[in-house]
Amino acid sequence: MKIHLAIITKDDSELPKLKKAVASVRKHVDGVFVTSTGQDTDAIISYCKKNDIHHSYYKWDDNFGAVRNFNFEQAKDCDYILWIDSDDIFIGGEYLRDIAQTALDARKDLVFFTYWYGCAFNGEPSPETLVAVDMQHPRERLIRPEATSGKVDCTKLQCRTTVMSSIPM
Repeated sequence: MKIHLAIITKDDSELPKLKKAVASVRKHVDGVFVTSTGQDTDAIISYCKKNDIHHSYYKWDDNFGAVRNFNFEQAKDCDYILWIDSDDIFIGGEYLRDIAQTALDARKDLVFFTYWYGCAFNGEPSPETLVAVDMQHPRERLIRPEATSGKVDCTKLQCRTTVMSSIPM
């Protein structure tokens, strides 16, 4: 079972959040693929080189789907791509491989995780300081690479893993 993490980030201003996002799931994936879209990316490139993270650049053209597809193309040599935003914290990574294997065995192309918005924290955002969640809904976050360009089985597969946004609302 091979799982790659795919993340899009704008520029160096997002590096502190990107580092937290990567750290929240790094030990549970086999590779990390970051695509930046902004002009000032030297610090991101340096961070990626120092941490054995694959970096690519896509010039922003107001088409998020095109950037996402490009990012997925970089990460596609795997069984599943886990994608999160550069300001997300991934919770429950210890279940990721079991969930991916269950999905693969069930021939599922997508796995939906519970996504939290508007999280309130008592201190620095972390699972331990989480106080409240304003809104939550299922969101596709684990996807078979071949499903990014063809027919997708969108059947929901229940899981115990949660992705939460660390952006204060």
